[in-house]
Amino acid sequence: MHVLAYISTKGRTQTSLPLAISSIINQTRRPDQFILFDDNTEPTDLRTDPTYEKLFQLMDNLAISWQVVFGRKMGQHHNHEIAQSMAKEIAWRVDDDCIAAPNVLELALKHFRDPKVGAVGGSVLTPPYTFLHNIPPRPNSIHTVFSEPNIQWFQLPPNNVLGVDHLHCTYVYRKGLAAFNLALSPVAHTEESTHTFEIRRAGYKVLVDTNIVTYHLKLPSGGIRNPEASKVMYDHDTRIWKKKLIEWGVWDGKIDNSVAYLDCGIGDHYVFRHFVLPKLIERHGHVKLGVCFPDVFNGISEVEVLSLSDVLAKGLIKDANDYNVYAYMMEHPGLSLQQCFEGLYHV
Repeated sequence: MHVLAYISTKGRTQTSLPLAISSIINQTRRPDQFILFDDNTEPTDLRTDPTYEKLFQLMDNLAISWQVVFGRKMGQHHNHEIAQSMAKEIAWRVDDDCIAAPNVLELALKHFRDPKVGAVGGSVLTPPYTFLHNIPPRPNSIHTVFSEPNIQWFQLPPNNVLGVDHLHCTYVYRKGLAAFNLALSPVAHTEESTHTFEIRRAGYKVLVDTNIVTYHLKLPSGGIRNPEASKVMYDHDTRIWKKKLIEWGVWDGKIDNSVAYLDCGIGDHYVFRHFVLPKLIERHGHVKLGVCFPDVFNGISEVEVLSLSDVLAKGLIKDANDYNVYAYMMEHPGLSLQQCFEGLYHV
């Protein structure tokens, strides 16, 4: 199978990008081709940079054909679609702040012997590996994207292959099964979930191989976390995502994590306020809260504070049990209260 590996990069040429490229070079099964899409605002020719020059020379020595393409600066999803059109059979998308373990490609390609496999991913672990020793949630379901953490955020028990609805961050896929959504903003929020779920909807298997591990540095700058990214862009993409979920018939348009339901103690309210609520406000701009202790949220203009009964009466949530942080703690022993709230609200 011919494999095209590619990276779309912005703002990380002097930080994580050389590590990402090195991890591709050092695969036990090397790709046949590599393309670097340079989406930097003011790109320089990396082919003349001493570090990248050596990396590209190493690719020459290892018979990996390579190419640098100056991107359209419209977002990485545009580069993904170009890469898909350039691939012969299999494409491997790697983020510019990811470090793939040496056997990622070799393990992934074994699954493509089955012609019904469309995409393969694995664990995508961010240091310091918050979920390293904890029980992972259920496999990724499109029905629980707002209520459950992604199983790929966990170091998973080895030697298992899980069928999932969608994948996160970096994965290997069969070209031509689904297009990337070019209507998204330059931050391309949810583009990988949309792409892989469309592959699933086309009748192909989307898999998580628990032996596959990629380390996601998730740097605070560069990529989609660059100064040009704005809340307006995320809001735009979130609206498109919600419309797609309704179109697919997997969400009723009413329930998401812009609503919180806090049937818990006052101390738990303070944990939620200080560690989780800011992330929900950043994502949605405005958050509806069903609470037991409304005074905890005094002075926060971005929230609408409701009673628990009002949340239920307005139909903002279907089932209060879905928002039970104590039940989540029982299912995920070892997590702190903050981590349980983060998992429960998918932030």
